[in-house]
Amino acid sequence: MTMNKWFEEQFVETSTNMSRHAEVLKCNIDTFEKTSNEKNTVQQTQWAVKCFGDWCSEKGCSIDFKEITKTELNELLRDFYGTVRSSKGEKCWISSHSAGLNRFLYDPPLSLSWCLMRDRKFTSSNNVFIGVVKTMRREGRDKTEHHTPISTKDFSTIKLSNALNPNTPEGLVNKVWFDVQLHFGRRGKEGNRELIPDSFRNECGNFEEAVDLGGPRREFLTLLMEAIENSALLAGPDGRKNLALDSVAFREDRYYLAGKAIAVSMVHGGPSPGFFSSTLFECICNGNVSPTIDDVNDLDLQAKIQKIANAATMEELCQATECITEYLANAGCLRAIKRLGDKDQLVDDILMFQVVNRVHGPLERLREGLMTLGLLDAVVKHKEAFRPLFCSPQQPLTADTLEDLFNIRYSVAGSNRRAEENTAVAFWRDYLLDAEGK
Repeated sequence: MTMNKWFEEQFVETSTNMSRHAEVLKCNIDTFEKTSNEKNTVQQTQWAVKCFGDWCSEKGCSIDFKEITKTELNELLRDFYGTVRSSKGEKCWISSHSAGLNRFLYDPPLSLSWCLMRDRKFTSSNNVFIGVVKTMRREGRDKTEHHTPISTKDFSTIKLSNALNPNTPEGLVNKVWFDVQLHFGRRGKEGNRELIPDSFRNECGNFEEAVDLGGPRREFLTLLMEAIENSALLAGPDGRKNLALDSVAFREDRYYLAGKAIAVSMVHGGPSPGFFSSTLFECICNGNVSPTIDDVNDLDLQAKIQKIANAATMEELCQATECITEYLANAGCLRAIKRLGDKDQLVDDILMFQVVNRVHGPLERLREGLMTLGLLDAVVKHKEAFRPLFCSPQQPLTADTLEDLFNIRYSVAGSNRRAEENTAVAFWRDYLLDAEGK
């Protein structure tokens, strides 16, 4: 009997009697498709298309998105970006128009694989778009009008109210929700209120506990800490990371966001970083910073500094400093060396510049982020208590560590129960050793 024949006999007959998959009406499928975007996003797209349609009507041109070519649309967009005005007849910020039109073309029912921002066919219209945006920025017209921010007094009243009291179940839920919305909900929050417990079920229909049994929140925070550890913000060996200088990250304020993420994770029961070097931790706490050569992430520079530190004669010291004269000038460490003992102070000054002073701006933004929820104040006040949370990488669980967690209370020596307990403890220790070996 062939495999195909056996398969037909076993399964084909039953498959005709029972359907594995659900029967869903076409209207329901259409609903799923329509709800792929948030309500506000759909409204913004419709508004952008309407503005473009009104502009076309005013200019006396008709448009059929199903028939129009890229070249024809590019010509229309050149004029549209340059002449579109608000309902008051004033210049308006056109980024929303471009994004909305691009989404309209890409999404069903048109489903065109066009990108108004990247497609070469739209280079001309994009140049006009960029020119208009730059002009408006120079004229100071790019300022978004936000809602009036809550006053410091009202904000303090909310934070201290019983509604956010973490000592009650309802207050704890409210506090977590409030802090997440405040510190992470920068945009696209309209769907959050519609979340229900079933939103956190996995594909098997079970509530997602995540690999660490801490639930989606803890799993998210774990992934967040891993992302920070492996980001361009930090450099160095695992478990002893120092700040790296990244101009793009500094311009986009990622150091501040990293500090805020760490604070939220630790305050809400998530994992602590555990990958900071002792030097970085002391910098955060404004402690006595004494960087070492191992804290230098640039291996080439590290070797040159080591050569200065190991110089045994004045000739060796002069040769070691001569090859990094330009660097010493930029670091403010270029000086006349008159005796061999000057090398120790020179090495200290180089390390202080390379590890601390050079990254002063990112370090301050990281500290300001850690002030979120009062974490930095607690770290400074109880520095030694927090040190293992910042500087100690997670160690693998060993058999000895797990065994030390239990205090065995034996029965009276010589009794039958004591003999059974000794046997059980021996099996328990064998099991731990076997588990550790795997």
